[in-house]
Amino acid sequence: MRNAENKTIGIISAQIGQESVENERAHVYLGKRLHDLGLSHSEILGYYKGQPEKTFLCILESEEHITKLENLAFDFGQESVLISEPSRKSYLYFTKTGKRENIGTLEEVSSVEGLESFSIVTIGGKETIWTCK
Repeated sequence: MRNAENKTIGIISAQIGQESVENERAHVYLGKRLHDLGLSHSEILGYYKGQPEKTFLCILESEEHITKLENLAFDFGQESVLISEPSRKSYLYFTKTGKRENIGTLEEVSSVEGLESFSIVTIGGKETIWTCK
């Protein structure tokens, strides 16, 4: 996450349920929407509640970008979207209620053992694992 150092980031997926053709189409469309909204993003692999999801890591340059990402999560029927501040204090924004729940600090870890929700980011061929603690 070198490009994301000292920046607010968001992690979002378009996937609902298990892997399917509809989820793949939604993922491609979400990538297009992120591009059209001017949100810098990269594909990563996420796990939410133990299920793998094609996911995007987004660089959020302003409060307006955060709002755009939260609205996209709602548009794509997502339960929540993760927002992590430059300090890496993180929260989930729940789309149905508009509430934010603090979930700890986003940290790099060495293993996925015992984790239900985490992201795998590949930079220069090296995988790193990130989760909130």
